[in-house]
Amino acid sequence: IHFVHERSSRSDAVPLLILHGWPGLFFDFHKIIKALTNPEDSTQPAFHVVAPSLPGYAWSSLPRKRIFGLDDLARVFNKLMKDVLGYEKYVAQGGDWGSHILRYTGQNHSDNAKLIHFNMFRCPAAGLASYAPMDWGFSEDEKKGLARANWFNEEGTGYFELQSTRPATIGYAIAVSPVALLAYIGEKFLAWSDPTTLDMDDVLTTVTIYYLTSCFPTSVMIYQKCKAGRARLSDPTIWGKIKSQMAFSAFPYEVAVPPAAWIAKCGPLVQFKRHDKGGHFPALDNPDALVEDLCEFVGAHWGKSSAAV
Repeated sequence: IHFVHERSSRSDAVPLLILHGWPGLFFDFHKIIKALTNPEDSTQPAFHVVAPSLPGYAWSSLPRKRIFGLDDLARVFNKLMKDVLGYEKYVAQGGDWGSHILRYTGQNHSDNAKLIHFNMFRCPAAGLASYAPMDWGFSEDEKKGLARANWFNEEGTGYFELQSTRPATIGYAIAVSPVALLAYIGEKFLAWSDPTTLDMDDVLTTVTIYYLTSCFPTSVMIYQKCKAGRARLSDPTIWGKIKSQMAFSAFPYEVAVPPAAWIAKCGPLVQFKRHDKGGHFPALDNPDALVEDLCEFVGAHWGKSSAAV
C-alpha cells in the first residue's frame, strides 16, 4: 500500500485516515493536508493525516484474489492505521469507494475508527419514502438531492456497467492513450464537480498520475472485486450496523445525496451539513468547507460520547 503520512507538529493532533475513490487519487487531498495538519487557528483540531492509494491505484499493488471485498479493504486500512502506524484510535473520512470502505470500517472496526465523516453515502430509502412518490414529504434540498440521484442513475452509470463486468477490456483500451484517459476521466470530473470551482490543473494532474503509473487498468478492478459488497449497502439489512459516530457533508454536485433520516437509519449520525458549492470531489472543489465540517465534527465528538441527531 502506498500512502502519504503527514504528521502535525501539535502534540494533541488526532490521527486521520482519508480515502479517495474512482477516478480520484491520493492527490485529491493536496489542498487540505496543510490546513488539517497545522491549522492557522490553534483552537481548531489538528491531525496526523494518512492518505493512502487504494489497492490498484498509483503505487499500491492490486490484490491477486478475484474477490477482495470492501470488508477486506476496511481490514487492510485499519491494519495500516493501528498496526503499521501505531494509531490505536483514529478518525476517518471518505467519499465514493472510500465511503463504501468506511461503511465496513464503521461496522467491523468501530473500536479503532471512533468517528467517520462521509461526503457520499449509499443507502436504501427509509420510512414512507419506500412507497410514496419521490417528491412526497421531502424538503426542497432533499428533492434536489434525489433528483440528482435519478439523473445519475438514468444517464451516468454506463461506465459502472463496463467496469463491474468487463474491467480489463475498458481498462487496457483506455490506458494506452493519454487522450483517451483525459476524455474518460475528465468527463467524470466535469459531470460530477462544481463548474464554478473546478480547477482543470487538478484534472490534468490526476490524468497524468494515472498515465505515468499505468494504473488505470488496475484502478477499475475494484468495481468487479467489490461489486457484491457495494450492492449490500442498498439493502435494509444494513440498517443499524455502523457503530462509529458519523457525520455527513452534502455538496450539490454530488451524484446522490440521501436525506439525513436515511443515513441515520444506518448508524449514529451526529452531524449533517449542507453546502451551496462543491461536488463529488469536495477536497478539490470546496476544500474549505470540507475542512471546516471535519474540524467541527472532531472538535465536538473526539473523546466524548454524544447522542445522534
